[in-house]
Amino acid sequence: MQETKRAVDTSRGIAPCGLCCFLCDEHPGCKGCLLQGCPSEADCGIRACCLSRGLQGCWQCADFPCGQGLFAQMRIAAFVRFARAYGVDTLTECLARNERRGVRYHHPGLLTGDYDACADERAVFGLLRDGPVEHEAPRDDAS
Repeated sequence: MQETKRAVDTSRGIAPCGLCCFLCDEHPGCKGCLLQGCPSEADCGIRACCLSRGLQGCWQCADFPCGQGLFAQMRIAAFVRFARAYGVDTLTECLARNERRGVRYHHPGLLTGDYDACADERAVFGLLRDGPVEHEAPRDDAS
């Protein structure tokens, strides 16, 4: 799949919970969790937990997955496991590259996107690592 030249600003980073602040458009003007600009940060138990433990994110925590309800979302848990396995910088690079290739973190007006359509965490990992896979058109061998 062709990558577009569209710039993806990653400065808002990945939140401690694994949400991708730099691709989120839920709160216009939000600076992201890392820059202490998230409108939900005061009520975020995950952010408070990571800060109290001196962790950048849940991917560094021996207690992950914990009982936080957010991790019931397969995409979020998969992003944290991916960051644990490959590093948060690699997660950021993969998400930015895939966004340029047309993979959507959020569909317009929704809080779900292409990663949410994956059947399981393995499929999320594959989409992150490999991007969208183009399949050859079936050949008509009957002729």
